[in-house]
Amino acid sequence: MIAAAEAVATLKGAAPPATPKQIADWASIIKSQSDAGSIHEMAALALRAVQRVRTNSELKDLWLEADGLNEWAASLRELEKRLSD
Repeated sequence: MIAAAEAVATLKGAAPPATPKQIADWASIIKSQSDAGSIHEMAALALRAVQRVRTNSELKDLWLEADGLNEWAASLRELEKRLSD
């Protein structure tokens, strides 16, 4: 789910620093075939999914057990920002 959200952020033009070429190429194709409204809808759905994973998920629990919750949550908040801008 997080990887899909990163792909949507790339589609919005807010790619993570190390975006794979395949994802960048995909985003280019989809962006040329989509209207801004559908991209905005995808971003809104992705944002809600990331928020849910960050606040209440098994993945969150695993990061908590591994003592990496703060860093993980910060990276998801950064993704949320890129999805909402």
